[in-house]
Amino acid sequence: MDGLPWHLQRSYLKSEWHRNTFSPVLPNVRQPPEGRTHQGEEKVKELRPRSAGTRRDQALDPSVRQVCRLLPLPRIQDISGSSIADQGVFQEVALDNDAKLLEVLSKEDVNDIVADSIQRIWLSDLPWLSTRSLVPMAGNLRELQELSLRGTRADEKSLAEILAGCGKLERLDVSCCALTEISCVVQLKDLRELRAAHCPAVTEEFVGSLCRLRRLEAVDLSYSTGVSDQALVQMAAGCMRLTRLALVRCPRLGDAGLLAITQANPGLVHLQLALNPDQFSDDMTSQAMVNLKRLRVLDLTNCPQLSRQLPFAIAKQCEYLEDLSLASCPMLRDDHVRRILICCKRLQRLDLSGCKILSVTPFLEVVSHAHSLRRLNLSHIPAITDQAVAAIYRASMAGDSGFDAAAMAANLRAAAAAEDEEEEEEGSEVISFRMQCFAKANSK
Repeated sequence: MDGLPWHLQRSYLKSEWHRNTFSPVLPNVRQPPEGRTHQGEEKVKELRPRSAGTRRDQALDPSVRQVCRLLPLPRIQDISGSSIADQGVFQEVALDNDAKLLEVLSKEDVNDIVADSIQRIWLSDLPWLSTRSLVPMAGNLRELQELSLRGTRADEKSLAEILAGCGKLERLDVSCCALTEISCVVQLKDLRELRAAHCPAVTEEFVGSLCRLRRLEAVDLSYSTGVSDQALVQMAAGCMRLTRLALVRCPRLGDAGLLAITQANPGLVHLQLALNPDQFSDDMTSQAMVNLKRLRVLDLTNCPQLSRQLPFAIAKQCEYLEDLSLASCPMLRDDHVRRILICCKRLQRLDLSGCKILSVTPFLEVVSHAHSLRRLNLSHIPAITDQAVAAIYRASMAGDSGFDAAAMAANLRAAAAAEDEEEEEEGSEVISFRMQCFAKANSK
């Protein structure tokens, strides 16, 4: 690490499996482990993560170099350049080809004791990376716990060789990889998280074989044709500890598979079933909600068939719900929204964009009682005008101080009707003017 330019001498302050961006650190600033400080130095204040806009701009900027994320890094040193006694500090190394990766991971120092104890390798979104470059170091990955190859040029043979020496692997991400065979994954008995969205290797046989991984807690099989009813029934026979499940845009998903997986996993707290129009019925999904009393996040975006009994089932069964999306469900009614806002006391985020027949009335009546609500998306709803948004905001701030929701709704309807009449009059005047011009042109 000696001689690296200052802009490459950074460390990760915070880390989570589903995030790839971390707080920056100024040059020559050390971040000791939590609760500890180096001798003669004050504890460094933890920096806040970068804003979403900054991360988005950097992601779209072609000049920003991709980074390889390892924990711990071989021959790891402190940000200031001095050796560090405590291993496990996150650092980054800028890489742009396989050769540099091998150079970083090569074990050349006889005093290097870190290379044999690498715990995390995050190589997400490195399209130049092939897993062949990781095969030479497969024998040194006995302590590996997290491996992310998302968006890389991973191949089946190299992946099998790498995973064969990773007996302690707990988290694996092969999403957006052009793999056709990943049966080696079922040999990882300690695997807890598997993410394989947009992966052709997720076949019906593979999904059924996941029943062997009895410690699975998080699974993402989105955008896969192999997720069928029969496969999910087989998977549910062994996977009974799931807390997070994502089945977005699975065209073969049906009632039997959904009911089986929810019955086997009543501890689910995060469920994504978005972009599955007509894949499963409203009645069966309502029945599945009986098993999901601990749900906190539920995404049913663009599932228009779930607009009859399911909203009532959600309000009745999911009292701990914090994030709900029913966007693009055009048949959702006012009584559905009213019941959800009344019963789901902990609801913080609600997305109803595209629910075209909703009116402003249920929001004016109930929003003052939804004390936990922080974000409400009502875009692409004709009845929600600028005046309606302002009225909803006033109703939410009024609380129980006697806000007259009925009178406000009547005023909004009258204002909307007056605007419609003005538009009709303007339209009739335009039509008559065009007819006069057309008559004059014909007379000439």
